[in-house]
Amino acid sequence: MNLRRMHEALMRASAHPLAFWGRMFVAVVALSQCFAGRGGQPRLLILAAMGFPLGLLLVDPSFRSRCLISVIRLWRDLSRPAPEWRRWFAGFAFVGAPAAVLYVFHPFYHIDSGDTWAVIPTAASVVHEGNAEVSEYVGLAPTDYYQKDPYFQGLPYSVMRVPVGVYSRYPAGMTILAVPVVAVASISGADFEQRKTIDNLDRWTAACVAVFLVMLFFRVALRLAPPSAALFTTWLLAIGSGVYTTVAQSMWQHGGVAIGMLLLINVELDERARRCWWGLAIQAFAVGLMYSCRLTSGLMAASFGVWVLTRSPTRGVQFGLVSVIGVLPWALFYYTVYGSPLGPSQSQMVASGWRWDSLEPLAGVLFSPARGLFVYQPWVVLSIVGLLWNSIPDTRYPIPGINWMCAVAAGLQIILVASWACWWGGSCWGSRLLTEAIPLLALLALGPVTVMMRSRVGRVALFALLILSLLPHLGGIWRAMLGANWKNLEESTMWNMPNWSAL
Repeated sequence: MNLRRMHEALMRASAHPLAFWGRMFVAVVALSQCFAGRGGQPRLLILAAMGFPLGLLLVDPSFRSRCLISVIRLWRDLSRPAPEWRRWFAGFAFVGAPAAVLYVFHPFYHIDSGDTWAVIPTAASVVHEGNAEVSEYVGLAPTDYYQKDPYFQGLPYSVMRVPVGVYSRYPAGMTILAVPVVAVASISGADFEQRKTIDNLDRWTAACVAVFLVMLFFRVALRLAPPSAALFTTWLLAIGSGVYTTVAQSMWQHGGVAIGMLLLINVELDERARRCWWGLAIQAFAVGLMYSCRLTSGLMAASFGVWVLTRSPTRGVQFGLVSVIGVLPWALFYYTVYGSPLGPSQSQMVASGWRWDSLEPLAGVLFSPARGLFVYQPWVVLSIVGLLWNSIPDTRYPIPGINWMCAVAAGLQIILVASWACWWGGSCWGSRLLTEAIPLLALLALGPVTVMMRSRVGRVALFALLILSLLPHLGGIWRAMLGANWKNLEESTMWNMPNWSAL
């Protein structure tokens, strides 16, 4: 009898508002530790924040019932008119939060690269000093990032000395996404004089960027397909593509380009946003972000602009004007620092860095065991079906031509990468250089996914395709557990080969 009364008291206590605020407190503490860049502690604290509500779900029937009702209502909101914030909250609940757990809850070891090292120091310099000069952080770079070649002036290869100081050798666009995280990290007490803090914040910021990317994709997908198809396709992108092994692992510029392109499409699919000044402002920011991250993204922005122009000349002119407005501040910044509006990427635009004489790189980009698009994203076969079979009932896109815009933008990116002398992308995992085009291919896959979701056989096939797409990326994420020999394998010609047929 006493045990029963104790159980009833526990149930009443767990339903009390204090239980909710208790969970919120633990979550805030967990996040503050993450933003402070303190290594493995965030995972334990996030686990505590998750364990509290999960424990209540197991022991409290009333709490479990309320949660279930809330989830059902949230899912129904996706199929009927609902406030915009509810749809974004649904994206966080069904995609963002679970994806964040997957991006963070593995051995605290990320696919690091000296290419991205300067992003967090640059953001820290912007927050603390109001400029992007990073000379005070150079001593924190790992010794592996220093090169003996005099060309690098005794500095980590990710930075360079210019007349106005020491700045990143790579485009600075990702800095704009890192600044909010660094600002919160500063408030949380992060010590930016520690190398470990820089490394951990790079990893944590990359996970935040990837979470925002998949939530944004889910919002765009909901405008083009039923909720079930949008959700499944989003998870294909989140864990079965380079988003998992590139965007979520380090501050590669591909994440910024993908976010910029999805922002452009999201505004264009929203009639109210197209007619408001803030919609144009978002598109101006998006084009500026793409330009500041990778100059090659100009082909994707141009494909989008042509699509808009063919549908509405007025909208096309507006988009052209806001594009100039979005690019201009970055061009001025690049000219001031690097002496060219093209920024630090101008050296990669020389004719000697491109090749036009062979289809072999294109075959490598698509089918190489080390870099192949179809090897690391086998679900792309659905994208081809979606493009060629656009007459599937109930899967026509709401705005004519969006499927061809996605196909042209992604196709141009594939050809561009194959034409570059370093098409395999150096030391990396999978088809990294195609990462910004992969969300566009996922949008093309929405039609076939919609149809396959209607039958049991189709759902089984989709689930099998999801597992098949996840496997190669698990190999990259968990490779530290496979032993020291994996490092040697990664540095072998299998992963850095200029000739894919060597295998």
